[in-house]
Amino acid sequence: MDYSRFNYVAQPEDNIALADIVPGIGPYDKYAIMWGYTPISGAHSSDEERPTLDQWARVQDTVPWYRFSDNNEGGYGTLNEAVGDADPVKSTGLGFKNLRRVVTYISSAATRPGEDNDDLREIYDRTVGQWATEAGHVATVVGGESVQYKSGSQPGAVYTPLSRARQQEAMRFINENVFQTPSYLIQPAIARRIEAGGMITRITNAQGRVLTSLLNDGRLNRLIENEALASNRVDAYSLASMLSDL
Repeated sequence: MDYSRFNYVAQPEDNIALADIVPGIGPYDKYAIMWGYTPISGAHSSDEERPTLDQWARVQDTVPWYRFSDNNEGGYGTLNEAVGDADPVKSTGLGFKNLRRVVTYISSAATRPGEDNDDLREIYDRTVGQWATEAGHVATVVGGESVQYKSGSQPGAVYTPLSRARQQEAMRFINENVFQTPSYLIQPAIARRIEAGGMITRITNAQGRVLTSLLNDGRLNRLIENEALASNRVDAYSLASMLSDL
């Protein structure tokens, strides 16, 4: 399934119905079901099915949301629970706007007379965790590649490095919105109800998740290799450039 837990980019002014915030069966799901279960009439063996399967695969040439990949291979647009994969910087910016709103509602939503503060603690923890998850989507752009699996009849590369400009944009966003302390997550009223100390540690740990992702061995190796393979190294986003921007 093209899985995402909820549509975190939708803004109040979009006036999207609540039923449309929670994901249902989407275009990719229908494509995958069609691929896996549609009978191919007249085909009596797997070899006879190949021409039809090849035609279905070619649809991905013009419909990018039908594509898939293993997100461990640097494919920025195939993340679990990512919304707005075409532009993680923009979608995460919208997600952060929503988290700014959400964090101000937590106390009133999770505090009830006669009950302890376990719900308050859990919801706040999940809010910080969601912030880190969305920030991590931007990190995948750095050293990231667009991925389109292809059959032998489809020309072109399967893995195409993202442009230097896109990767630099992602680094700027991370520096300005992730490594600059997200002060809106610091909520004294919540902190004093759930623990004697630990709110700042939660936030620095969340920032650390993003830093660890940026410095992942696989990502660093892709930056080195993409520079080495580039027809013009000036156009590649090098490891040295990334570390300088960090």
